[in-house]
Amino acid sequence: MTTLDRALATVMQLSLDQQELLIEILRQRHLEASRDEIAKDAKESLSAFKAGKLKPQLGTMELN
Repeated sequence: MTTLDRALATVMQLSLDQQELLIEILRQRHLEASRDEIAKDAKESLSAFKAGKLKPQLGTMELN
């Protein structure tokens, strides 16, 4: 049995209320991790741009 299978089996032993709470906790932690990743990427990109490793890109965007 894989680690994920064991985790799912354990979660299925929780009450529905506890499962819902766990889902919400995981959702919030995933969102926080995503925000941290975006911030890290932005900081790295800005540093690379300031160091001259990136050049500005002007795109053409049609506005309707």
